[in-house]
Amino acid sequence: MERGKKIPNLRYVGRHAEFKYWGMPETVNAAYQKALAFESV
Repeated sequence: MERGKKIPNLRYVGRHAEFKYWGMPETVNAAYQKALAFESV
């Protein structure tokens, strides 16, 4: 957490709960799509 304070646009959102049901490309894409919902910094 201390190291993360140096990254201004880092957001801690917890474990991506969909990972155990999908393959990695789909999981990464789902996380990316969810990240797009955040306001740009």
